[in-house]
Amino acid sequence: MIDKQVEQTFPECSSVIENISLIGGELKLKFLVLQDTIFPAFTGSIVRASFLHFLSEKDPLLADILHKDTEIRPYAISQINAVKTDKRRTNRNEIILRSGEYFSFSLRFLDSEFLDKTVKIFVNEPKPSFYLLNQDFPVISFEYKKPSYDISQQGFMVKIFFNTPTYFSSLRTSHPMLFPEPKYLFMTIAKNWNKFNSKYGQIPLDILKKWIEENIVINDYKLQTKRVYIGKRNPILGFKGWVVYRFLKQDNIFGWIGILCEYAKLCNVGGNRTAGMGEIGLKWIKEKKDELRREKKE
Repeated sequence: MIDKQVEQTFPECSSVIENISLIGGELKLKFLVLQDTIFPAFTGSIVRASFLHFLSEKDPLLADILHKDTEIRPYAISQINAVKTDKRRTNRNEIILRSGEYFSFSLRFLDSEFLDKTVKIFVNEPKPSFYLLNQDFPVISFEYKKPSYDISQQGFMVKIFFNTPTYFSSLRTSHPMLFPEPKYLFMTIAKNWNKFNSKYGQIPLDILKKWIEENIVINDYKLQTKRVYIGKRNPILGFKGWVVYRFLKQDNIFGWIGILCEYAKLCNVGGNRTAGMGEIGLKWIKEKKDELRREKKE
């Protein structure tokens, strides 16, 4: 058990929640398709390449800062999403888009400074465009949003959806870990937090790890493995699906878990975050009977 005096050294989550709008953010870009195009089934790597190419032309110093840190890079991206189409796919699950249609993707920043600098580029650029698959796609609109968190919505369980293939790495093995054990999931997010937002509260990782091991259990899950092809390399194996995590204790550290869940939607989780792997969504569960009712419907 964690000693109460040790637990009290954990920063108060309430002060962080008050400043959470200052913590990173998401920039969503919408594009016009000028000619019929087929995108690969997994688009993360081409989105990343296009973004860094665009940035290197507009702000080479910023591009270098975002890409040079090999430990934890301060951004993540989403996959390409078709806008208001019937989501046509080839037999190889490639995305088919027709001339005149639209698609979008999001750039996510773990630090507000990088978000603000990137937004400023789009504000000052009269006709921005991204180069993808040997053609230019004009940006027709963009919007950005900062994270928000309402602690009153936090329940005794959380259902986390792993929307794109996800895996975790460990120094103990050279093989990817294909199950989101609580300590791997939440410790990964906490390390990202400490790298870029410790000024709002430095998380004592040793205390957090012990709390996770004592107070988070897996209540239910549904996962399947997926292969991801990034460039010409061998496929990367990851998992998709959902996991319900149950919390045995509700205290200040439990409040921090809520903050980290919100932050995870910005930073993605696991390996290859900057190529769009590890995108998550989540839903808090307050009443067990409500969750059981939803499970029956599914």
